[in-house]
Amino acid sequence: MQVTGLLHDLPGITGLIHDTSNRLLLSALLGFLLLTSAQVSGAESEPVGINTLKAVYLFNFARFVEWPADSQDGDVNKRYFCFYGADHLARTFAEITVGAWLGERQVMVRRLARLTDADQCDLLYTNDSVPPVGGPIEGLLTVGIGPSFVRNGGVIGLVQKDQHLRFKVNRGAAVAAKLTISSHLLSLVLVSGAEVDDE
Repeated sequence: MQVTGLLHDLPGITGLIHDTSNRLLLSALLGFLLLTSAQVSGAESEPVGINTLKAVYLFNFARFVEWPADSQDGDVNKRYFCFYGADHLARTFAEITVGAWLGERQVMVRRLARLTDADQCDLLYTNDSVPPVGGPIEGLLTVGIGPSFVRNGGVIGLVQKDQHLRFKVNRGAAVAAKLTISSHLLSLVLVSGAEVDDE
């Protein structure tokens, strides 16, 4: 089952970071995205760079996903965001999340040169419409581009439409990876059945 929605409608999207030097900067950024209804470059109002917008989405996706307790063999006090073939987005994400925490876990950024290291990640982003890993990996949230990404077994696919960045969710893929997606996230979306619609 796939669902689709707009992240900027989530409650409590601002004030996400604690004890960080860039708390006000990121909170202001998230508030700005709320005011612009998550519009991307080309909109009539002041544009938001697509990589900045994607970075904010990725950070907030992680806020509304619960990972299995034993999904990470490494440092349990860190949340690893990995980027494969998306160096520009990785840099943007790293810049706006310097010193950021998700709950009790510090946000860490990794650029993967090979997919064999994907099992060391909590979230894996790729600029592709096909999931970069062959199948679900326990505790790995995969995010990619377009509705075909979720059709092909990815968990979340980002879709740019009508000057907004939308997202689609494959709940079956999330279950297979033993990820629990918060009802706050799923309450925004329209269930579209076995196929993903383009609305």
